[in-house]
Amino acid sequence: MLLLKFPTPYGIGTVRGDQFGARSCYASAVKSTNRQHWGEALAVTQAPALVQAGTERPEDPREESVTPQAEPVEDNELVTLDEDIPDRQVRIGTSLSQELRSDLVTFLRLNFEVFAWSYNDMPGISPEIISHRLSINPAVRPIRQKRRAYDPERYEAMRAEVDKLTSIEFINEVDYPTWLANVVMVRKGIKGWRMCVDYTNLNRACLKDSFPLPRIDQLVDATAGHALLSFMDAYSGIFAPLIGNTMEVYVDDMLVKSGTTDQYISNLSAMFTILKQYKMRLNPTKCAFGVASGKFLGFMISQRGIEANPVKIKAILDMAIPKTIKDIQSLTGRVAALTKFISKATDRYAPFFKALKGSKRSIAWIAECDKAFNELKEYMSRAPSLSTPELGDTFMIYLSVSATAVSSVLIQTKDSAEHPVHYVSKVL
Repeated sequence: MLLLKFPTPYGIGTVRGDQFGARSCYASAVKSTNRQHWGEALAVTQAPALVQAGTERPEDPREESVTPQAEPVEDNELVTLDEDIPDRQVRIGTSLSQELRSDLVTFLRLNFEVFAWSYNDMPGISPEIISHRLSINPAVRPIRQKRRAYDPERYEAMRAEVDKLTSIEFINEVDYPTWLANVVMVRKGIKGWRMCVDYTNLNRACLKDSFPLPRIDQLVDATAGHALLSFMDAYSGIFAPLIGNTMEVYVDDMLVKSGTTDQYISNLSAMFTILKQYKMRLNPTKCAFGVASGKFLGFMISQRGIEANPVKIKAILDMAIPKTIKDIQSLTGRVAALTKFISKATDRYAPFFKALKGSKRSIAWIAECDKAFNELKEYMSRAPSLSTPELGDTFMIYLSVSATAVSSVLIQTKDSAEHPVHYVSKVL
């Protein structure tokens, strides 16, 4: 029995509820909405085609992620790898010479099996090669989450997903007497549901990994300046002999690089050999081969060097004059993402921090802030591209010290001209 009390001019009012009665009313309402009314006619023009388990295209949760993935930015074309199955295609660059394009297409067709066109094309990796184990703190008490209730639509989506994963032997039924976690159904951007698992309790119990991620700046510098690139994604641990030489990897984003076009096919072949050796598969929709430029870890990389992401630059150029504290925080955050390309960055946005010294609800936007804001936009409209550092070259450092910051730029000389490699600015 539920009881709700509330004040009234005549005393305390109470409302009593009956859960059994509420459920009965809800069940009756659902039945009435599903009842077919007289006079209505149903027509089926064509029965929906049944999809055989395992033949669907593998889903990638990152397809709807806001996190930028490695991808080409130049024009590319789709090439068919199997004439008998014309929808099995991959992307290649359009700027390749006719000879190199022919060699690349032939190579990809010969290595057709490294791509996963459906779940059935994924044989799995032997546990002897890699096996995932959880480092659970033994002092943490196991948590069994209470079963959550879902609406019929979610229940049906959960049942379909479990049946699919079971039929293709991705999962199998086991008993977990200690740790239990509910699933979380997330609606996809287009249609349907994606089934996730609520591992929040288990994550808290696992020991933290003390190994940091690779430095983005080092990876970007090592990638730029190459003639041809290939963007892919997969588990990267088995590519250790190639990483830093012909490959660069950040988490599961992989990039095969080649200093000259003559080395491109051989570098790609070395990576494909490892893929076939360990029965790994690539997602063809996430791959692009033989491109000269692309977006990697938020930067534009090419043989010319490293350029700022035009989307991030446009975000600054399109900003209106800040009027609130939140606006200034948004501006400084956007500038901080591009400090690598900004000369004397701290001096340029120092007036914005002065504007925050107003009251807690307003900002002190003065003429100095207006001038700095316009100068920043003008500078970002012609942001410089950064040169790729090369081993053995001679570099110079220029220093600039002001009342608020110390700034420096690393310079590389090429063809009797000075090219910036990296800008750094720190507040005093």
